[in-house]
Amino acid sequence: MLRGRFVVSAVCLLASEAVASGWEIVARTAEDTSTCGSVYESPRIAASGDVIIQVGGWFDELEQPKWHRQLPSGEVEQQGTLLQGDSFNPSGYAVDGDVCILGKTTGYLEYALVYELSESGDIASTATLEPWGGASPQFFGWPGTVSMSGDIAAIGAPYDTPNGYSSGSVWIFERTSGGNWSGLQRFTGASSAYFGCSVSVYGDQMVVVAGGNSKAEDSYASVYRRNQSGQWALYTSMTAASICDDRLDGCAISDTALVLVSMAGEHFAARWQPDGTLGPFESLGGSEYSSTSPNEKIALSNEWLSLNRRMYRLPDEGGFVDSGVLAITTDVADGSYSSGTIASMGQGQIAVGAIFRYSSDGSDYYDCQQHAMIVFEWNCDSDVTSDAVVDAADISIILDRWGSCSDCEGDVNGDGVVDIWDLLDVLSNWGPCG
Repeated sequence: MLRGRFVVSAVCLLASEAVASGWEIVARTAEDTSTCGSVYESPRIAASGDVIIQVGGWFDELEQPKWHRQLPSGEVEQQGTLLQGDSFNPSGYAVDGDVCILGKTTGYLEYALVYELSESGDIASTATLEPWGGASPQFFGWPGTVSMSGDIAAIGAPYDTPNGYSSGSVWIFERTSGGNWSGLQRFTGASSAYFGCSVSVYGDQMVVVAGGNSKAEDSYASVYRRNQSGQWALYTSMTAASICDDRLDGCAISDTALVLVSMAGEHFAARWQPDGTLGPFESLGGSEYSSTSPNEKIALSNEWLSLNRRMYRLPDEGGFVDSGVLAITTDVADGSYSSGTIASMGQGQIAVGAIFRYSSDGSDYYDCQQHAMIVFEWNCDSDVTSDAVVDAADISIILDRWGSCSDCEGDVNGDGVVDIWDLLDVLSNWGPCG
């Protein structure tokens, strides 16, 4: 069962959307306020553990990413600013635990900076990640091309020229036991492939998207896996034309699912099968236009998928169960939900960013905005099916999974065994969640 927290920026819930019950707001930042006169881009957020990195979209110092942490009291507090030196234009970023990686903006993106939070609470740049191979790594670390999981970081440069014009590259970096980073492997695409325009790494798996030049037949996604010796190798590959009629532009991967995004913003998702193959892709709908990377609209774990705050449960038997939309309201009556919903994945967490825009004088011109970071927590572990109701369907799964298991549905109390205690937990919480 997923017991992580979810970090979200305040938005206006559309009346036609079904609410994702079972999620509880447990903390909120003090910056929940409004500003008028200048409307900025939406905040871009990554989260891992109790660390929240916020990149751009705030009311001041927009060029400087900020490091937040959820305190034991439940408050979300800013702990520092990640100084870049140059203007922090839209670049890629990732966080895992107390380590954050940011693409560096100096004309073309040519390297990335690693920031770490020390035990004393100081935030400092501890390493520089640079591409190698003698090519021209243009847009190294661009939005959607930076991903991190544990001791592995993957960074793409879709305009790199190792095999011709915009063939693209992806570099894999490894963090050693001593805390140092070293280059591990490099993968490249063919001419005009734009290989590395989107990258996602999760555990021992990585997916890389090649956007292609003009046709779906030229665009593809490649999945790589790390073997026992620590080396990465191509596992499987699929063309965009085998999935949709458009080129690919975004991706996300976990141990249970693979999500790909078309240039038009439509999401296609498939589940990994017990034999290691991918099941069929299904369309989960699209998203409104945004100037951000499509990767920033996806948050994927082994148990949940979030697309623009819409939650999908990933049951053991496969498929994607629509569980509604995370609901946040504002204190402004009339306005427009911004197109900038953003999502990124930290380990066991989701971060979603958006702005609620409205008019200061009641006109059709929206000159004001309101947003804030809000922490959500799943508060209905007894709801095994995650349909916001504890009922007979949950008992059915418990009986079906009865006995010893490892991180499986039905183990409500997480003790590795589905037994009478899980059944009693369900019975004691009978009825609607929340």
